[in-house]
Amino acid sequence: MNVPASAAAATKTRQPLAISVAAGVPDAVDRLAAALDPDHAFLTAAWFRAAGADSTLLVEAANGSPLAAFPTIAAGPKAIGGSAVVGAYWPFRSVPVSPRLGDADLRSLLTDPRTRAALGPLWRMGPFYEDDPTGARLLEAAPEAGWTVLTRSLGETYLLEVAELRARGPWPRPSTLKRIRNYERQLGEATYERISGAGWSPAVFDALAAVEAASWIARRTDGSGAKFLNTDSRALWEKAAADPVLAEMMSALILRVGGKPVAFCFDLNVGTLQYSVAGSFDAAFARLKPGKIATYRNIEWALKRGITRIDWGAGDGGYKREIGAAKGPRIVDCLFVRNGFVASILRPRWERAVSDGSGDDARKLPLGRRELLLLASLITAATAGALAE
Repeated sequence: MNVPASAAAATKTRQPLAISVAAGVPDAVDRLAAALDPDHAFLTAAWFRAAGADSTLLVEAANGSPLAAFPTIAAGPKAIGGSAVVGAYWPFRSVPVSPRLGDADLRSLLTDPRTRAALGPLWRMGPFYEDDPTGARLLEAAPEAGWTVLTRSLGETYLLEVAELRARGPWPRPSTLKRIRNYERQLGEATYERISGAGWSPAVFDALAAVEAASWIARRTDGSGAKFLNTDSRALWEKAAADPVLAEMMSALILRVGGKPVAFCFDLNVGTLQYSVAGSFDAAFARLKPGKIATYRNIEWALKRGITRIDWGAGDGGYKREIGAAKGPRIVDCLFVRNGFVASILRPRWERAVSDGSGDDARKLPLGRRELLLLASLITAATAGALAE
């Protein structure tokens, strides 16, 4: 049930707000997503449902129109009572906030006791891009509303500006395409499967998982970073593909040799922007560059569909620069902490830079056992003190 904002809060804002907590993710999130920048058009109710949101802090105007939504899941040990914005680790975890929600309203929202109760004594949003409009607004408003924000860096993304490259001359270069065709001939019976929209099926996800199982990620790591070999990550994307809108945004190219999948590219497309979510290849074919072949054929397909900008994410800068990508915004992971003393204890552990991709699971707080135990003790003591008053 919606409850009008307190009179004190209302005097500080330009419009009265209604703040409520809904189980799961309400359909109103779709109305918010439709008003966002095109780069964030995938932040729909289906996106957050696929990620398993427990509840949503929903903010509405007096006329019932949605202004902001924070779909979250419980994070960290239960004794802490923390929460985290849900979503796939890549492209990023952010929340839909309407530009109609003014800065004063946003500060009032973050100060409101119901917001604090819904998000807990600390909540995580990330990873997301440092220049993300909503993220930037929250990073500015939160300290003014009494939250301490701890920020850790997860590297920088790489962006491929296709229009700019083509303005300088032929791209990809004819010599590059010649090498790709030569590798294709050496592969033998090479075919391509292009999937989007209604084309998603369990067999497609099985093929993507089979490539990951034969790749370096399965041989050199525990597989937790795999998008389809990892059952939890695969489940998220399968749920997303069940939604017609997200299914159209998602695309994959699978390179097969003699019918066997040996490489793939998996993307999320919004407008003219393509987020390169994942790519992999069978290590047994490494000498013939199946990953590079799939990448360039996937770029050709993307250009035919009107893509002019490709976001490659972080890491592996060598081959991305070789293609023509340049460094883009920093990727950050933020912890919003209500108690300043608690924040000072967590800061050294949280703010150290990481480059291993840790933090895929929103349900976990990337903190050491010592910090988590101390945090639980402090929060328990604070709660007991408040009840005793």
